[in-house]
Amino acid sequence: LLAGCTTKTNDPWGIQLETKKISTSIGLTLACSYDEVENIETLKTNSYYKLQRKDKSTWNDLPVKYDTYQFEEKEYVLNGEDVEWELQWSDLYGSIAKGRYRVVKTIECIDKEGNKETKDYYVEFAVTDVCRTCLK
Repeated sequence: LLAGCTTKTNDPWGIQLETKKISTSIGLTLACSYDEVENIETLKTNSYYKLQRKDKSTWNDLPVKYDTYQFEEKEYVLNGEDVEWELQWSDLYGSIAKGRYRVVKTIECIDKEGNKETKDYYVEFAVTDVCRTCLK
């Protein structure tokens, strides 16, 4: 059984993230939807992401297999269009074990006055013996 998780927030930038097609050995699909916000000119991100695991009450970055791993140099503009990324973590992290995880994705906002701000977005999911599910 595979289940995704949507992070629905009253986000001032109109961003919502959802995990889909979770595979412990390969990766998952990260979907990003955007509701238009009046004062925003551009929202953008790149292919970089990281995984964190929750140990007790603390989120910790997963150690990478190779310090020299390079993400593809690609920029995504999010204005008005839904985007999906295939996050293939097998080369970066290997297979992941049972536990609570979250994907961290950084998004940059440029408002109509030209001001820039970046913010990290998080989507949690769980790996259990029988299924991968979202946690709210």
